[in-house]
Amino acid sequence: MRKCKVRGPGWHPWVYSGKVVECDARPGEAVEVYNMSGRFLGSALWNPRSGIALRFYSRQARPFDYEFIKERLFFAAALRSRLYPGSSVYRLAYAESDWLPGLVVDRYGDGFVFQVNSLGVELRVEEVVQALVDLFEPAFVYEVSDTNSRRREGLEPRRKLWHGSLPEGFWVELEGLKLRVDPEAGKTGLYLDQRLNWGRVAKYLRGTVVDAFSFTGAFGLKALLGGQVSRVYFLEQSPRALELLGENLSLNGVKPKRAVLAQADAFEAHEDLAQAYLKFDGVVLDPPNLAPTRERVPKALRAFERLVEGYGRLLKEGGVMAVFSCSNHIKGDDLLLAVSKGLAKAGRRMLVVEELAQAPCHPVPPEFPEAKYLKGFVLVEG
Repeated sequence: MRKCKVRGPGWHPWVYSGKVVECDARPGEAVEVYNMSGRFLGSALWNPRSGIALRFYSRQARPFDYEFIKERLFFAAALRSRLYPGSSVYRLAYAESDWLPGLVVDRYGDGFVFQVNSLGVELRVEEVVQALVDLFEPAFVYEVSDTNSRRREGLEPRRKLWHGSLPEGFWVELEGLKLRVDPEAGKTGLYLDQRLNWGRVAKYLRGTVVDAFSFTGAFGLKALLGGQVSRVYFLEQSPRALELLGENLSLNGVKPKRAVLAQADAFEAHEDLAQAYLKFDGVVLDPPNLAPTRERVPKALRAFERLVEGYGRLLKEGGVMAVFSCSNHIKGDDLLLAVSKGLAKAGRRMLVVEELAQAPCHPVPPEFPEAKYLKGFVLVEG
């Protein structure tokens, strides 16, 4: 393996391009990394075209090959089996957290959906597929690689069936819900990072609820099955997601009169709801990533402020609001400040009763706080 020299302690999984002193290697190559004193820091994937020039995958001198990928997937699966005994639905591999930089793999029973966000893994994608096939003998392995992170690595988007065949009408049982899985509808099929939060939010909800940015409806569906919620208004822009949402309602035996499905832009829909003089006992706000880069954070926080103000005006006395951000660039305190400004403009005073984060199958190394991206707050009027 070729060698690279960098400035700094090298404890973080990433080395930015400005910290690289020299690296005579081909893009995507696995290299050994040393600091200026000649101390070995670990093995990393090299991409001079990216702002993240080096991504560590081991603190030992190891090639990044089929055997290594298979080993890491094996250990990742062992951890998830401890986290979710008896379950086969979870995030199997969470990129740098599992020493597989830029690789995300979700497991849905005997099927796998993965995403590649680094050049080093891109050049070894066939080894990734082969390792999944050899370890798990899956019914299918499907790739959905179309993120902004991938573009920053200089990679084109790709969707591809690598192994087996995607079953029609495919659904899984998760956290007491039956949920349709369609990798082509968005994300990698389901938002598995929110799996525990569906129930944690539902226990506070009652009466009528708005599930904004609902995707396939897990938050609202969990609330409907809890017994205290009479009706949920689902707001979602994607026609395919709404179609899956309708199937999820049927799968779980929810009567049509208890759900209102609206193809709507949730950023603006609160204005229409206000004009219809509708009021709600609860609101769930789980928008897509509003700050994919650090430069977008101020604009994103203003968007959160407007959302909280708009939907805050729709709450009945004693209402409940859950607010989430899925950007690692937005800090929890900054999100909470935006929420407080929105509530003040709406004339509401609410109390944080619970702080929420991503599910444990998205683990966070202490040296890599960037892996902790999901932040959420449950607020009640007090």
